[in-house]
Amino acid sequence: MTRKLQCAAVAAMLATSLLGFSQSTPPPTVRPEFVNTLMPQPEQLSVQGGRLSMAPSFTISTDHFHDARLDVAIRQSGGHIENRTGE
Repeated sequence: MTRKLQCAAVAAMLATSLLGFSQSTPPPTVRPEFVNTLMPQPEQLSVQGGRLSMAPSFTISTDHFHDARLDVAIRQSGGHIENRTGE
C-alpha cells in the first residue's frame, strides 16, 4: 500500500469509529425518554420532574388484596428502600 492509501484507510477507520461512538453515547444534557414498564398498564400516566421525599414515617400498604407472596414482596421492597435511603 502506498503511504497516501494507508493514511486514507486509517482516517476512514477513525471517522467510522468516532461516528459510531457519537451515535451510541447521548450527550449528558439529554435526558433519556421515560419507558413505561408498569404492569398492568395504568389507565393514565404522566411523567414530571421532581423528587420523592422518604421520611421515617413512609409506609407501604395495600387496601384491597392480601396474600403471603404480596406481604413478602412488600417487606422486601421496604428493606431495599431502607438500605438505599438509610431511612
